[in-house]
This record gives sequence, C-alpha cells and structure tokens, in this order.
Amino acid sequence: MYYCRNESRKGNGGQIPRRVSIERERVVIQTGAGISNVLDSLLPLPHDTPVLNIGFAGSNQLGKSGIFTVKEVRHYHPNVSFDRPEPVLLLTPAPGLEGAICYTSQDFVHDTKITEPVLFDMELAIIARLYQGQPVTSIKIVSDNLDLEEYTDTVSQ
Repeated sequence: MYYCRNESRKGNGGQIPRRVSIERERVVIQTGAGISNVLDSLLPLPHDTPVLNIGFAGSNQLGKSGIFTVKEVRHYHPNVSFDRPEPVLLLTPAPGLEGAICYTSQDFVHDTKITEPVLFDMELAIIARLYQGQPVTSIKIVSDNLDLEEYTDTVSQ
C-alpha cells in the first residue's frame, strides 16, 4: 500500500523526501503539491497496490480544518467544454468520515460557479487514474476557502 501525502513542506534544507519506508508492505510517498510532482513521484512505481492519499484541499463552502473522505473525484476545467463528459472516478471511502466530492484542477482554484459544497485539489484525479482498478482512498483536510494566502498560511504551520 502507498500512502501519498500531497503537502509541500520544507525541511532539511528545502528537500522533500520522496519515499520513506515504514513497513515492508507500506511506503509513504510525499509527492508535493500539483500534478507534475505526483507524476514525478508515482510514475516510476508499480501501480498494482491500494493507495491512501492524505492531503490538503480548498473548498467553496466546507469549513477550514474540516476532514473529509473523498467519495468521487472529477477533473475541473471551468473554461473548457468537452464533447464528452469528464470521467467521474469513484473512490473507496474512509470509514467514519463525512464524504465529499473533489475536483482536481491544474491550477489553484480562486472561485467557482459550483454551488454545492465540494473540495478542490491539484492531485487526486491523477492518482486515481494511475491506480485505476485498485482501491484508492483519500482523506482531505480543508486548508482554505479558495484563498491562496490562507492556503499558504495553513500549510506553513
């Protein structure tokens, strides 16, 4: 099982450890924020294992510091219309947590026309696609309410 942490904390001179083995069958991978960091960290690894993703997410309405399990993830392209619908990727929920929908964007989301309470991140849809067919569970901590400064303050603590 891979445990993917998508935060970007600086330590040890700004170096982020990519993998730290904690047990023979479990590996912690700190990918950093964003699709490019996720791909750099996960593409070289086998994709035949369950994944537990833990990371921050912004939200349009869910309260800061709330903890949610993601029940489905979708790509978020607010300025583009596609001929076919974007895929909805269903995830394995973590027990005991309220479920939420997460939208993955290439960029930080500052505002949205989506009115229902949802999460926004920059990694999860890519992780779910890489590990399609495997159980993928995601726990997201609300870092901000679509405010880059609030996000930066939260992750620097």
